[in-house]
Amino acid sequence: MRLFKSRRNLRSDKKGNVLIMVAAAMPLLVGSAGLAVDTIQLSLLKRHLQRAADSAALAGAYAKAQTKDANAAATKALGFNDAFPLSSAAITQPTSGTHANRAVRVVLTAKRALPFWSFFSSKLPIINVQATAALVFSGKYCMVSLDESSGTGITFAGNATVNLGCGMISNTTGSSAVSAAGSAAVTASPIAAVGGVPSSSVYKQPTLLLPYSLKQADPFSTIPDPVIRAEGCFPQITDSTLPTSIVSGRCYKGMDVDRAFPLPANTTLILTGPLTLNSKADLSGTGATIVLTSETPTNPTSFPSVSINGSAKVDLSAPTSGTYEGVIMYYDRRAPTAGHKINGNSTSKFVGAFYFPSQDLTFNGNSGMTTNCIQLVAHHLTFEGNTTINNSCPSGGGAKSFDAKWVRLVA
Repeated sequence: MRLFKSRRNLRSDKKGNVLIMVAAAMPLLVGSAGLAVDTIQLSLLKRHLQRAADSAALAGAYAKAQTKDANAAATKALGFNDAFPLSSAAITQPTSGTHANRAVRVVLTAKRALPFWSFFSSKLPIINVQATAALVFSGKYCMVSLDESSGTGITFAGNATVNLGCGMISNTTGSSAVSAAGSAAVTASPIAAVGGVPSSSVYKQPTLLLPYSLKQADPFSTIPDPVIRAEGCFPQITDSTLPTSIVSGRCYKGMDVDRAFPLPANTTLILTGPLTLNSKADLSGTGATIVLTSETPTNPTSFPSVSINGSAKVDLSAPTSGTYEGVIMYYDRRAPTAGHKINGNSTSKFVGAFYFPSQDLTFNGNSGMTTNCIQLVAHHLTFEGNTTINNSCPSGGGAKSFDAKWVRLVA
C-alpha cells in the first residue's frame, strides 16, 4: 500500500519530473552544445587555412609575373601562416585552362582535434581548401610613370579635364602614388599604382582604381643610348638656317623655329641643343622621331631643354619599325631629372609616344587636338588643361598602348 502511495506522490511531484526529464535530455543538450562549439571552431580553422592558401597563391602568382620562383614564393608565404600543421600542401602552375601558364594553384589539407569530436569518432576531421591566383589582363595603359620612389608619380593639377580613353600606372610606392585634387575631372581606366591610389571625386565613372598593382616594365627599355656620328653636330636649325635637306640620324645643335618645318618621312632627328617651337611653328613628320641628347652625356648640365608654345602646331606620327618604333620624341635616359612641358592645341596631332624616362613631363593639351594614339612614358607625369585622348591606336601603326595586368584570385 505504501509503495503505491509513493508512486502516486512521485507522479504528482513536478520538481521530480523536471529533474528526470533534464537528466534524460542532458546527453542531447551536451552533444548539441559540443556540436555547435566544434562547428564554430571548424569554420574558424577553415577560414584560417583558406587565408593561408589565398596568400600563398597570390605570392606565387606575383613571383611568376616577375619571372621569379613561384613555388618558392608560395612556400615562403605558407610559412607565415603556419598556426597549425598541414597534412599536405600542393603547389602547382596550371598549363591548361583559362589562365594557363599565368596562374599558381595551392591546395592545402589539415587535420585538427576538436574538443567534442572524439566523443563521436576516433578519426580527426579533415579540412580541405584551395586557391588559384593568376596574372589577368585588365585593360590598356597609355601613360606610365617610371619613378620607383615612395613619392607621387602621376598628378592631375588645376582645372585639368582629362579623358584618356585608356589607363595609366605609377611605379611609385607611396600611399598617394597617384594624386588628384582640386577642380580636375579625370576619366581613365584603369588608374593603377604600385603604391596607393586614394579615392577622389575627381575620378569620374567608369574609372577603375587599382592600387598595389604590379610594377609596369619600361616599354621602351631596349632603346639604346643615342650615338652621334663621327661627322659631329650641325649648327642649330633656325628660321634663317633651315637645312635644304634633313638626313635621318644627323645631329643638330638644337632647333628654334617659328615657321613650317616638315620632316621627310621616316626621319630620326637628333638634337643636342634646346628644342624651341614658337607660336607660329608648324612641325610635321610621318614616321618621325626627335631624339634629345648631349654631345657630352657625362656632363649633367649639357642636356637640352624642351619648349613647345601653346599655339605651335605639331603633327607627328611614330615610325612603324626600327630602333624608335612607336616613339615620336625620346629624351636620353642618361640625363639628370628635369621638368619639361608638352603643349598641344586644337591643330596638333600626336600618334606615338613621348618617352622621357628620366624626366618629369607635364602634358597640357587643349580639347580638340587629335590624339588617336598617344603614350606618355616619363619619370613623373602631370596633366593640365583640357586633355582628351582616344587610345584607339591605328592597326599596323608603330604606336601601341601597353597591356595592363593585375594579379588576383580567380578561384
